Amino acid sequence: MDPEMEAMIAIARERAKARPMMVVDGNPQEEIARALERHAERLRLAANGLFRVGTANYLGDTAEGTSATHNVRVAVVTHERSIYNRMMTQASAADGMADGMRRLRQDLERREREASETIRQAAQQAGG
Repeated sequence: MDPEMEAMIAIARERAKARPMMVVDGNPQEEIARALERHAERLRLAANGLFRVGTANYLGDTAEGTSATHNVRVAVVTHERSIYNRMMTQASAADGMADGMRRLRQDLERREREASETIRQAAQQAGG
């Protein structure tokens, strides 16, 4: 193998050691759900920071400052399509996807139990 490629692979392996694996406990749906919840929380934190910035008048009590603050407030916070509202919508969607992943996991586990029970019963009937 190319020495440069070997060096790149070694670096990638070292970097991978520092990062947790996606499937920590053997349940990929739960890990994805947790990642979605972390994403939703980060979105909410960022949106709340934007809310504070978008509602404060940093330009002073002048006509220009008041007008600029109003425009920023509308674009960032109060408009139905504001950045804040969109981020909060995305956070809610991520929470919904996390719930969906957990329901999927439960459904898969239920189906696996049912299938193993069916196989067990078929094996008993065939053997006995």
